[in-house]
Amino acid sequence: MGNRILSVLHGRRLEGTLDLNLPSDIKRTVRPKIIEHGLQWLRANHPIDEDAAILARIEREEKEEEERLLRYVQELGPQSGHWNAQLGEGGDIYGRSTFQETRKVNEARLLKEQEKKRKEWLEGEMKDREKIKKQMKGNTELQKYNPSAVVEARPRADPQERPFLAWAQKHYIRAENTDSDFSTLTTARRILPALGVTLLVLGLCYWYAETYQPPVYYKRMWKDLPPAAATIMGLMATNVGVWLLWKLPPAWRLLNRYFISVPLYPYAMSVVGSVFSHQQVKHLLTNTVILWLIGLRLHDEIGRGNFLSLYLSSGVIGSLVSLTSHVLLQRLTVTSLGASGAIAGLVAAWCMLHSDDKLVPSFLPHDWRDSISANGSTVLAAIVAFEVFNLVSPFKVVGKLDNYAHLGGYFAGFVWALLYKSRLTVNIRSRIVTVEGPRGKLTKDLSHIAVSFGRPDKNTISIELHHGARKGVATLRTVRTLINNLIIGVTRGFLYKMRYVYAHFPINVNIEKNSETGNYEVEIRNFLGEKIVRRITAQPGVEVITSANVKDELQLSGNSLEAVSQSAADIQQICRVRNKDIRKFLDGLYVSERTNIVVE
Repeated sequence: MGNRILSVLHGRRLEGTLDLNLPSDIKRTVRPKIIEHGLQWLRANHPIDEDAAILARIEREEKEEEERLLRYVQELGPQSGHWNAQLGEGGDIYGRSTFQETRKVNEARLLKEQEKKRKEWLEGEMKDREKIKKQMKGNTELQKYNPSAVVEARPRADPQERPFLAWAQKHYIRAENTDSDFSTLTTARRILPALGVTLLVLGLCYWYAETYQPPVYYKRMWKDLPPAAATIMGLMATNVGVWLLWKLPPAWRLLNRYFISVPLYPYAMSVVGSVFSHQQVKHLLTNTVILWLIGLRLHDEIGRGNFLSLYLSSGVIGSLVSLTSHVLLQRLTVTSLGASGAIAGLVAAWCMLHSDDKLVPSFLPHDWRDSISANGSTVLAAIVAFEVFNLVSPFKVVGKLDNYAHLGGYFAGFVWALLYKSRLTVNIRSRIVTVEGPRGKLTKDLSHIAVSFGRPDKNTISIELHHGARKGVATLRTVRTLINNLIIGVTRGFLYKMRYVYAHFPINVNIEKNSETGNYEVEIRNFLGEKIVRRITAQPGVEVITSANVKDELQLSGNSLEAVSQSAADIQQICRVRNKDIRKFLDGLYVSERTNIVVE
């Protein structure tokens, strides 16, 4: 019995079946403790890897189960003959797959459609040639050109051999307008829609220039960048973005419609889009450099609202002049694009605003600047003369220039500058200076100062003092500053900002406008916790409001610098604390910023 027990246990160890029950005769006659001692003796004298035997048993049983299931499926499957079914591809016992058959049918259909489109694409070249030849017969302008120049003989690329080139050619053909009948378009139908868009844009530009308010500092996107630089960089980024779109074939259809002027079949909105459109790097760089050099100075002088309005209106007028000229001259195949018209308007406006100032290139040495200089009007006249010469001369000084667009831009900038300067008038009678501008009218009595005024020309004021000493020279500077402040007041206005400063007791400010006098009245309460109500009346023409965006801020604005500054001084003085060290005791209202209303 002992040998039988050891034989059974060792066999179970080899097969990995120690977990199974022992034979009934051993289980019935032998106690479990004896079986345990026998197993320990075997492990001590005949060691084997029992874990490996268990894993081998598991793999063996799984394989046997898989073979059993396979035999069962074969007995019941399609090959048994009971279901009248067919085997799948490669003798697959699971039968034919409906999904695979459907996919094969779809793939075959798609390949057939692709091959059909490929043949149509390759054969469509001849159809396009016939279509363009038919259009040439009905259009006298196209008949002036060599048929080979109009009907492009460029072979179409095979999508299978050169897929990228074929993809680009498809978008190129899609962007062409070959379905319209150009012969039915009259001169009026080519020009009038663009004229309507131009008038609409001019109206919007005027509204924008009159209503634009510069954003407060903390709301600006680029706070550390000057406003002029931010505006110019925004325009440059727009031009670069459109230039990048010209490199993307899917965008060609949109760009051909709205970002290039084509007299043969013009789109009205192209007079606006072409202002921001460039196709060549040289063209883009030239315009951006001139925009940066002229735009920064002009922006600082006229403000963002006027600058953007002038830029867009000059560009649109230049595009309209170019389109009209080419249509009237029957040059219907000449295309035009670029910001040159807008930049020409900026140059003309800058020259006319400084028509009496001497303009000198900044790179010249100081010794040469007196001899090599010209006023703004002379510079503009020379530029326009060059454009006219390049336009009418049979020998082009600079080729591929849209001189019509440039001349239209110069005209727009010239007219804008005249209108801008006409809004400011200065009259001096009996030493009483009256300045009238876009923001209103200011008068200053200087009759108590022994100076004489003169007007050498329309845009110049001379101030003279005869037999004056050192104090007299200072008086001349004072008079000049007073008149300059009057001019700034009626064009830009003055804005003072005051901040509430308190340590413990919040300052309450109430503002009311007197219905009888029209002056603003300011009440200051709870200053230092006192119940005393401090009141001041602002100077006439000064508007006082609390800031809607900044906490504890008061804003005083007006045309007269004296009135605005005096009102701010009155508010600061009424909150002055007596017998306190100002270095330690800071409660009060103080001027935090001095700026203009219409310019950042």
